[in-house]
Amino acid sequence: NSWIWSLCVRLLIIKTTQPCFVCRAWRCRLLMRRRDATMNASRLLFALALYGAPLAGATAALNAWLEEVHGLFRVSEDLYRTFKNEHSVESAQITVTEGQMCAKRTAVSMISRKLYEDSWTGAHSPGGALESVFNGECFQKFAGLCVEYGQCLDQSSVFQPEKVPLEGLHWAAHRTSVESWQREQTALIAKLLETADDSSELAQDLRMDIEGAASKADIGLAGLRQILAERRTAFSRSVHPDTAPEPQGGAPELPQSLQNLATEVKDLVESVPLISDPNCGDGWLALRDRVAAELGSQSAAINAINASELMQLAKFDYTRRAVEALSVGAALALQAGSLAALSELSCQGKFAPRTVSVGDLSGLQNAVNGLLDQLSDALPPPSSPKAADAPLRRCLSERVADARDRVPPSSSALPGPGMRSLLPMDFCSRLFSATAQQLIAVVPSSADAPPATATNLELRTSSGDPRAFHADTEQGLAYMNPFASYAGRSIGEASRFVTGDKVIQMKLVPSMKVRKPADQPSSDDNWCSFEQLNGLTQFTDGNKCGHLVASASESCSPGCYQEAWQRNVQCRSAEKGYYADGRSRHPCDGVQGEAYFFFYMQSWPNSSCPFLCEQADSAPAGRSCLDAPVGYFSPICSNAFDECTVPADVPGATFKAVANFTTTGRGNPLGCEMTLAFPMAMSPADSVSVASLSPPFTVELFVNITVDAIPTGTEDMSSLAVLTGSFPTWYLGLRKSSASAVQLVFYHSK
Repeated sequence: NSWIWSLCVRLLIIKTTQPCFVCRAWRCRLLMRRRDATMNASRLLFALALYGAPLAGATAALNAWLEEVHGLFRVSEDLYRTFKNEHSVESAQITVTEGQMCAKRTAVSMISRKLYEDSWTGAHSPGGALESVFNGECFQKFAGLCVEYGQCLDQSSVFQPEKVPLEGLHWAAHRTSVESWQREQTALIAKLLETADDSSELAQDLRMDIEGAASKADIGLAGLRQILAERRTAFSRSVHPDTAPEPQGGAPELPQSLQNLATEVKDLVESVPLISDPNCGDGWLALRDRVAAELGSQSAAINAINASELMQLAKFDYTRRAVEALSVGAALALQAGSLAALSELSCQGKFAPRTVSVGDLSGLQNAVNGLLDQLSDALPPPSSPKAADAPLRRCLSERVADARDRVPPSSSALPGPGMRSLLPMDFCSRLFSATAQQLIAVVPSSADAPPATATNLELRTSSGDPRAFHADTEQGLAYMNPFASYAGRSIGEASRFVTGDKVIQMKLVPSMKVRKPADQPSSDDNWCSFEQLNGLTQFTDGNKCGHLVASASESCSPGCYQEAWQRNVQCRSAEKGYYADGRSRHPCDGVQGEAYFFFYMQSWPNSSCPFLCEQADSAPAGRSCLDAPVGYFSPICSNAFDECTVPADVPGATFKAVANFTTTGRGNPLGCEMTLAFPMAMSPADSVSVASLSPPFTVELFVNITVDAIPTGTEDMSSLAVLTGSFPTWYLGLRKSSASAVQLVFYHSK
């Protein structure tokens, strides 16, 4: 018994490296029950190997079906979270700075479910890099490892876990649990089918384990049923005229066909089988077909979309609401059908595992694909890229086409779990607000002019190309010439709204370099001088050695070792490169790598003797010399890193907004190479408080500009004048579309 159990424990350790949460000790128990007096190691190893043999026939088909249904679950959740909009909620921007977490909350009128949930569950560095993710209980950098952060000093920005929208997290956790237990269930069914009938002890044990796996899977299925019930209720309210958001600009209500779809989805959700019912709720199949039929009966909703008139508020508002309702309805239909099919699998596995039959979802999948295909046809890409409505039409077209491609016909494979997320739909609403409701006045223009309150700095690249950094210290505006130039305009007519305005013109430049790096120290000079080395030599706690002890049995102080002197025993200091334990002297632990280093401490008491890394841009890390990271330097023989500095008399935050360090300093604080980050940036200034401006937000401004002042668009000049922005997040600009017309251009990184 002990030998068998030992081998089974090893099997358990190997098997649990797979992504499954289920302990497989039952296999060991079954093997021990089958053991007889003649069983030897070869028979046992054969029995263990038998479990890993490929499944054939119906079992393989069952596994393929299970993979397909969970694939539909994944894509439908992405579809739901992307196209479902939340109204009048608070989004968050969670940042971690020097170990302190702050959650800045912003009231928003509308935001996609995905952006809403993700804003609360992702913590980012000030530079935008993802630091950790909230799992419902704590923030984690790695799975299973919680991270503690300090509380924000601003009490209005303290992170409050109770405000986090957890529906998406709960859905993902329940779905993962169901998938794991049902994979266990199908593996058990495969073993059961190897037995002739249920009369053997092995078959009875397998039936018991199958029922246990079904019960565990049902916990996750129950959680999914609850969430889906809440979602279908919200969907019904969103398409009913009495409870739906009020149409804007005289837009029509959504048609009755969407209410019919909501009713059929509701009935399908309520028909999801329960494992407490021996009949396994087979009535859901008819409801599945009714939902598929309603998905194919949405021509009234789609035909009312007019892609050629999207710049009109009424037309766009209807289109936005119709696209959301159709996409969310399609997602809920897939989720309801998938949940019913998986619930039926667990139920049949419990009551009739030898005759499991699964529900076909291909008709439902094809109906969703057909609906999204019709929606994509109704919102084609813009025919003219320079048309005023081109950005808005492209926004809608790309998102709908992307959604259609995620749910292909059942004859095609679903995208894998690693595919990027869909683009959020609410971006198109903000794009409409930024393009369809603007008035641009045309006024005279003067020649290029520098800012009134300027900090100007001349720089050179390695090839000698000139660069000029300019900063308007009053407005917090910075730009780098020749990538960007500052044009000012003055207006002589008193009747004009503005007496002067400014614009940033962007220019294409072959090299992105801004400042050349310092020269590398020569190999003859890249280490400590003798004077430096002598000056670095130190004793630990003073010179505590040198005295005599009564006999060799009496220890010296740590850091000293015994040495015979005349007829006495003297305590001597451990020299550099050695340590002493009070009796004898030993070499220090070595330093790894090929760096030049120097042990500078005498009288050191243990093997981890401190050392100095002699070369420039090098400092100790453990028992090796670490090279300085980009943006840092260390002088020769300094042993510590410091951040490279920007040129004197230039605001550091302002300069770093347009340029990045791209090398180490090579021993010089001004030695880091600089490369363009953004042609223009607006950083916080004493007179201007610049917000981080994560969506959603509103930009409102008045612009007076002559069309001739906008660059025409040559090989080295883009046809774009950037008016304002906070790079790299967003900018607002003008682009010439004809001799007398311009487009308002809005860009946001999200």
